[in-house]
Amino acid sequence: MPRNTNEKEYITVAIRKDSNLMRQLEIDAREKSQPKSHLLVSYAADYVRLYLKDDGLLPTPVSASSPQATPAEKPANKEEEPLITSNLTDDDLDIYGD
Repeated sequence: MPRNTNEKEYITVAIRKDSNLMRQLEIDAREKSQPKSHLLVSYAADYVRLYLKDDGLLPTPVSASSPQATPAEKPANKEEEPLITSNLTDDDLDIYGD
């Protein structure tokens, strides 16, 4: 099946083979009979759903538009999508072993 680049963004990722994330992906891939790439997208979607609940535990989204943009420069018919930013450092992510 050819890629639908008009509707989807295809991203290449690299995950350390000896990381906790990779171990969990391998376990879930076996148990759920799904490709690791599909599971990784599912993990990301779950994270964003939790993030958007805004329970105070995760950083708040900021506008994806540039700070210099004026309302006249923004497309009139397109909704803005939140740009998810975080004040986490690489040290905060060490628990994942990536």
